[in-house]
Amino acid sequence: MSETGQSTLDELQRSVTGLKQLRKSAFGSIVLLIIGVAFVVGSLTYSILKLRPLENQVKQKENDKIRLEQEIQEKNKEINALKERINKLRGLGDSLDSAHGKRKAALNLALELMDEGIPFKPGGRTKEGFDTSGFIDYILASPEVRLPLDIGLCNQACLAKLTTPAQTLGDLQPGDLIFYEYDQTLMYLGREKKSGKEQGIGMVFYGTPGKIDIVDVTFAKLRSPSYGKVPYGD
Repeated sequence: MSETGQSTLDELQRSVTGLKQLRKSAFGSIVLLIIGVAFVVGSLTYSILKLRPLENQVKQKENDKIRLEQEIQEKNKEINALKERINKLRGLGDSLDSAHGKRKAALNLALELMDEGIPFKPGGRTKEGFDTSGFIDYILASPEVRLPLDIGLCNQACLAKLTTPAQTLGDLQPGDLIFYEYDQTLMYLGREKKSGKEQGIGMVFYGTPGKIDIVDVTFAKLRSPSYGKVPYGD
C-alpha cells in the first residue's frame, strides 16, 4: 500500500473513532438529561402531593369561615328579634302587670311558648307544632290556666263560643282573644307605650310561617277582627 493510501486509511480510522466517542458522549448527555428531567418531575410531583393536603386545608378553612359568617348572621337576626321582643314587652309592662290569677298565668305561658320556637303545624295542639287556634287552645287548657269549660280540641269557632263577645278592641283586657279571617287568632297583650300600637301574641302564618310572635293587632293582613272576652274568673 502506498503512503498516500495508508494516510487516508489512518484518517478514516481516526474519524470513525471520533464518531464513536462523540456518540458515547451524546448518549451520556442524553442519559444525564433524562435523569435530570426525571428528577425535576419527581420533585414537582412530590411538591404537588405535599401541597395538596395544604390546599384542602385552605379550602376547608374557607368553607368554615363562610359557615361561621352565616351562623353569626343568623345569631344576629335572633338577637335583634329578641331585642325587639324585649322592647315590646317593656312597653307592655303596665298592661301585663295589671293581670293576675289565671289571666296572668295565660299571658306568661304564651310568652314562654314564644321563646321555645315551636313550629307551625296544621291542626297542631302540642309543643311539636301549633296552628293558630291550637296555640290558644293549649294555653287555656294548660294546668296553669285550665278554665271550667270544655276546652282541649277547640278550633277558632269553638274558641269564639267560649268567650263573651266584645264590641271593640277597647273592651278587651290582656289575655282576651281577637279573631280574624283565615282562622288567625291572637291573644291580646295591650298597648305598647312607645309606639301606641295595640299588641297581640299568637302563631302567625303570614310572612314567616310557623312563628309565635308579638304583632300589631291592626296589621293590614289581619282582616275582619272580632273580639272575645275570656272568662278567667277575675
